[in-house]
Amino acid sequence: MDTSNITQTPIISGFMKNSKGFPCKSWMEHSLLSADQITTCRSLLLRDESDLALAVIGLKGLGADLSREGQTVENRYLNPCEQTRFNSFSFPKRKREWLGGRIAAKKAAIHLLPNIIPTESAYHSLQVDNDPAGRPYLLNQECRVDSTSDNDIRHPTLPEISISHSGEVAAALAVTRSPCGLDVQRITAKAISVQERFASSAEQAVLKTAPLLQKTGEAEALTLLWAAKESLRKAIACHPLLSFNEVHLCHLEETPHDGLIARCTSPRLHPEPLPPVFLALSEGYAWAITINYSILIPL
Repeated sequence: MDTSNITQTPIISGFMKNSKGFPCKSWMEHSLLSADQITTCRSLLLRDESDLALAVIGLKGLGADLSREGQTVENRYLNPCEQTRFNSFSFPKRKREWLGGRIAAKKAAIHLLPNIIPTESAYHSLQVDNDPAGRPYLLNQECRVDSTSDNDIRHPTLPEISISHSGEVAAALAVTRSPCGLDVQRITAKAISVQERFASSAEQAVLKTAPLLQKTGEAEALTLLWAAKESLRKAIACHPLLSFNEVHLCHLEETPHDGLIARCTSPRLHPEPLPPVFLALSEGYAWAITINYSILIPL
């Protein structure tokens, strides 16, 4: 029996109750800077129980912050090591996306850490790094014995994280003790033009079975499929990384509040079941979340 289905269902249900809080167009233009530098209200945090948090950053507002003289939003959220990496990017778009993802990851993680107040010092103590496969993870700078070491490992008490960005949105998911995958995709016609790269005819038939997707266009359905596969690839640690054609959509279930749960398989990982994927459409974006509860990271 797939125990991940049992533990994940209440989390998805609670998450969906707040789905209408996903970013709206006006919210995405908000600034992260304010006179007193209290910024929690400028990011979206959705939480169920104590082990799931999602933070979303509007990149329009962040871009406006970065263009202001005398106010450096990156100094508030990034430690010196991260600022060096941030300053190495040449293109403003890349800088916004990278910074937005790091801010979102730290906000989501701090939301799950009850003893940490979201101050500048707290943001600096957390560092977002990448493992050899490119997956992001958190380091606690205050707990490092040697800050120059190249052998950093995940801190067991810090949440697992996943980061994604698309269009004018950067987002991060934090989960306690279980690998996770988050993907957000702006819905465009591109999904239709490249569908042969990731969507089989059988999968397109499955998409047509969902009443929710029967009310939307082809681009919405295909973008959700892309996001579902991407979030699974992020949540499942295997080498080499699963390709899009190695993940097969088999079934879609509707949830309350206009959500979907995707059930997928992979011939390469058979007979191991793949964790379910939560899917949602909001404000022109497709969202996908996977939590791999089959893996419990020891404390």
